[in-house]
Amino acid sequence: MLWGIPSVIVLLAAAGTAIPLRALFPGPSLPRRVPIKREVIHHPALYIVPPEDAYALRSLDSLRAAVISATPRLVIITYTFREGDMLERLAERFGTDVASIRSSNRIEAAGLMQPGMELVIANKKGVLHRFKRHETLEVVAQRFNKRPDELLIANDKPPMYRFGEGEYLLIPDCYLRFREFMVPLTNTRVTSPFGYRSHPVFYERKFHEGIDLKQRYGAPVRASNDGLVSFSGWREGYGRLVIIKHAQRMSTYYGHLARISVRRGARVNKGQIIGTVGMSGISTGPHLHFEVHKDDVPINPAKVLF
Repeated sequence: MLWGIPSVIVLLAAAGTAIPLRALFPGPSLPRRVPIKREVIHHPALYIVPPEDAYALRSLDSLRAAVISATPRLVIITYTFREGDMLERLAERFGTDVASIRSSNRIEAAGLMQPGMELVIANKKGVLHRFKRHETLEVVAQRFNKRPDELLIANDKPPMYRFGEGEYLLIPDCYLRFREFMVPLTNTRVTSPFGYRSHPVFYERKFHEGIDLKQRYGAPVRASNDGLVSFSGWREGYGRLVIIKHAQRMSTYYGHLARISVRRGARVNKGQIIGTVGMSGISTGPHLHFEVHKDDVPINPAKVLF
């Protein structure tokens, strides 16, 4: 621990230089006595002195992103997602793309992001693979249809390097494929499928234009895909209903809601909370009635969800 530093210093081990922060970001005076704290940086090493005031923290964060994105060698960092962060801006700042961040962190939808989530981000494009115990480079390379030697080069490793448990490997230009539509509830199951059934209230054979998903009363309901809210309100039979229009003439219906969180005309992101599970309208208990339409014609939601 070092004390009595005349100004906040950012130590860039990769470049082998020490840069006074005040020279780069003029502003309020910064604390003179601060401890040096090491960030979790895999390669190359990067050390930052984090002062307590918010201005300096923002300046350091911007500088760190600028240095990492401009570094020609591979840099892998951990980043804590904050209130107001957007994946698009993070990707631009760190020199990568949204698909790489989503793939490396298994993020199915931007709407699922929450402040405090720990992300792993590289300054190059591709998916980051974390080695498990006894896992070899040859096995991982075969899984991604890559050659071990090209992966070693892409990761700035010597020819005979062996990755250990917990180390990250960048697979260049590879991404995980997520389904276009996501299940709007977590920890759920289908209790009534698409198609003809005996109606649970009217006791007659009727065509069920969606699926029923079981969940507790008040559980969050999320948008199945990005889109525009075309209806938000009460409709006979459905009770409280939200309809979202998506690309390629698709739309989704969310019925029997207890509460609606979005208004007509609002743009929503995949995974964004739009309401809560309820039993409004014609319903025998709390559940979500979910429909998928193509050109205003109901189709089996299982075709796009599972």
